[in-house]
Amino acid sequence: MAGRPGGTSSVRRRAVGGLTAGALLLGAVSGCGGLSVVTEADNTLLVYNSSLLPRDGTDAQITGAVALANGCVGMTSASSPGQVRAVIWPSGTAIDRGDPFTLRLPSGELVSEGTLVQGAGGYTEDATRLDVEIPASCGFDPDQEIAVFNADDDPIVPE
Repeated sequence: MAGRPGGTSSVRRRAVGGLTAGALLLGAVSGCGGLSVVTEADNTLLVYNSSLLPRDGTDAQITGAVALANGCVGMTSASSPGQVRAVIWPSGTAIDRGDPFTLRLPSGELVSEGTLVQGAGGYTEDATRLDVEIPASCGFDPDQEIAVFNADDDPIVPE
């Protein structure tokens, strides 16, 4: 898509219809703003509906492979492939099913663990700056930056 933050010019998308229980659950707990910790099919997803970072910190390109850490949905990056970082996913992201694990992006596209995704947002090392509490049970490395997608972003699967 031309002009999209992060410089993405070509995307592959699949149209997927219908709502799942996970999407319905997400809509029920997200409310109108702030962070939601959604648990579905023994997996935990951190999602929000409003911007958590100041505007000057939300133009970075986030790229990584979808990954699970103790059942929490995060991502790995090329610079640290063995470590799963915490991710705050954009509004509309949902757990589609748990076995095998499938994540539904806001576009409706389904992605599985190991799928590379990218979108616009920012990174922070300080969860208190975001006024969020990441569950300790996730076991994310506290020294790893937290990836925060823009609330209205729709991550893509690059070609």
